[in-house]
Amino acid sequence: MASLFYDRDAQRYYVRFRYGGRSFKRSLGTENPRLAKAAMARVDETLHMLATGRIVMPATADPVAFILSDGRRETDVEPALLKLGELVTEYQARRIPGAKEASTCRTEDLHLRHLVRVLTRGTIVQSITRPMMQRYVEARLREKPRGKHVSPETIQKEVATFRVMWNWAIDQELLDRAAPVTKLVYPKRDEKQPFMTRRAIETIIDRGGLSAEEKRQLWECLFLTRSEVQEILEHIRTTAKFSFIYPLVCFLAHTGVRLSEAVRSR
Repeated sequence: MASLFYDRDAQRYYVRFRYGGRSFKRSLGTENPRLAKAAMARVDETLHMLATGRIVMPATADPVAFILSDGRRETDVEPALLKLGELVTEYQARRIPGAKEASTCRTEDLHLRHLVRVLTRGTIVQSITRPMMQRYVEARLREKPRGKHVSPETIQKEVATFRVMWNWAIDQELLDRAAPVTKLVYPKRDEKQPFMTRRAIETIIDRGGLSAEEKRQLWECLFLTRSEVQEILEHIRTTAKFSFIYPLVCFLAHTGVRLSEAVRSR
């Protein structure tokens, strides 16, 4: 008798059954419980027909292919194997112009270059597993471009881009399972300092004992007061070479929108 179970990571139903003293487990290629139960019922019926002699397993048949196809097929149909380099090229070529910001596309392309470089272009996409993606994370963590380790946040963004591409491939019916990126482990990072005013940062620096890098990290937390924002805006108003610069910076300062959004706004 066949049994059914749902794999949350793969987001697919699987069926288990025994035949000829062996146990088999195969994906049913669906996350729809109604379709999965119907497929399991057909497997049960085929097993019963084999047991009662109503049909006979051909000597050259693959038992799984024969049983899952209701006795209609003797061999598995090989899925089209897709190389990672091919998938990346296809994904980039079929972007809809204007659907994403140009800067977003450039960032995606950078992430994908790292993925292809570390995982290699010839890797079969269907063979990529969660352990392989964990090794990708670990490999990137060891790299030190420009003398500084790649941050976990950067790697998480690369993996997120990989997931976006993978989901696109599912929509295009190039892949039939979820991206193997769940439960990846990233190192914890020290929490960033809270935002501080210029006076607070200068007070800490004046105490001494800080390295150049520690000072730089403090200045990354700079929070401008309302009067400082107004001072900067007034400086821009009186010195800007082009008339659009002052209203543009005002819009950015008082709304927090992205520069690209502000430029497109009317």
